[in-house]
Amino acid sequence: MEILKYLGYLLILFAIIDFLGAAFGYDLTGVRWSPPVASIIGILLVKMGEDD
Repeated sequence: MEILKYLGYLLILFAIIDFLGAAFGYDLTGVRWSPPVASIIGILLVKMGEDD
């Protein structure tokens, strides 16, 4: 399903933006573990979207 793949890429992009923001002192979510979790979920969604 294409929607899962695009949603996965958006989550990976969010994780990168959130990580860079936290590195420069502007955290989007305020949760320290959100970038790794969002990237893992994003990668899983991309893999699920490519399997179809």
